[in-house]
Parts: sequence; C-alpha cells; structure tokens
Amino acid sequence: MAATFTDLILRVVFAKILSVFFGTTGIWLAWPLGWTVAMGISVMFYHYGAWNKKMSRSHFGHPMKGTV
Repeated sequence: MAATFTDLILRVVFAKILSVFFGTTGIWLAWPLGWTVAMGISVMFYHYGAWNKKMSRSHFGHPMKGTV
C-alpha cells in the first residue's frame, strides 16, 4: 500500500514539473518515470529493510531450535 501512495505522489510531482517543460507530453512522461522511481525505492526498501535482518536472525539462525 505504501508503494501505491509513493507511486501516486511521484507521478503527480513529476507531472507538475514535466508539464512546465513539455506540456501535456510531460504528463504522459510522468507515468513511466514515476513507476520506475517507485520501483527503485521499493527494491531499496526490500534489499536494505530492517525486516530482512530480523527475519534472517530469528528464523534462519536456528532452524531446529525448540524441537525434540
């Protein structure tokens, strides 16, 4: 859900900026540009996210811990 809002905000900002320079073509260019930047941000959060460190320590550190 956060990625959707990020994408929406980026598209609006890019459309506002690019429409000044390119007119209505700038609005159309804002869509793929917003998608690309939002994807890059999502990949960074996925790769460097704190959830990844917590998950790898708790689940993968001791796979048989607590078993008989």
